[in-house]
Amino acid sequence: MVLRLLDAARAEGWVIHFFASLRSLRSGQAAVEAVLNDGHALGFLCRDPASLVASFEEFEEALMPMGHVVDSAGLRSLDGLSYRPEGLSMASVLGSAKDAPDWIRPAGTTADQEAYEAGYDGFSWSAQVLAEMNSLVDATICVRPLVLMQLDPHLDQLRQLVSDAIHSDRRMTTLTS
Repeated sequence: MVLRLLDAARAEGWVIHFFASLRSLRSGQAAVEAVLNDGHALGFLCRDPASLVASFEEFEEALMPMGHVVDSAGLRSLDGLSYRPEGLSMASVLGSAKDAPDWIRPAGTTADQEAYEAGYDGFSWSAQVLAEMNSLVDATICVRPLVLMQLDPHLDQLRQLVSDAIHSDRRMTTLTS
C-alpha cells in the first residue's frame, strides 16, 4: 500500500509527510528508502510521549546512514510529554491539543484503524474525516497502509479527501503511516 500511496503522490503531485515507528523503520527499510527517494518527508511515530526524547534520538540515529534529518513526530497524545526534543520542529497529535505550543498540530481522531474496527467502509470513513477536517486548519489523516488497503484499496476516497483539502483553505500537512 505504501507503493500505491507513492504512485498516487507522483500522479497527483502530492508531497506526503509519512510517519513511521522505530519498529516499522527497521522492518520496512525498502519502503522507507522509496519514501525518501521520492522526496517525501519522514517523521517519527511515537506511541508513548513520555519516551519521545530517547526514542526520537534512536530514530534519528537509524536514519543517519540514509542522509535524512528527522524534524517531526506523530503522537497519540501529549500525556507525559515533558519537553520538546532538540531538532523537532513539528508534532502532529491525535485529538485536541488545547493550550498546546505552536509546534503542536492537532489531528483528526477518526483514524483508519478505529474506522475499520467500527465497520466503516471507505465512504463512511472519508465522510467522517472530511467532517473533522472542516474543524481544523491543518488536516492530518491517519492512514495505516494495511488498514487503508481494506477501506480504500484504489485510494479513490483518499484522493477526494486530499483534493477537498487542497481546494479549500485547509493545509494538508501530513498523511500518517
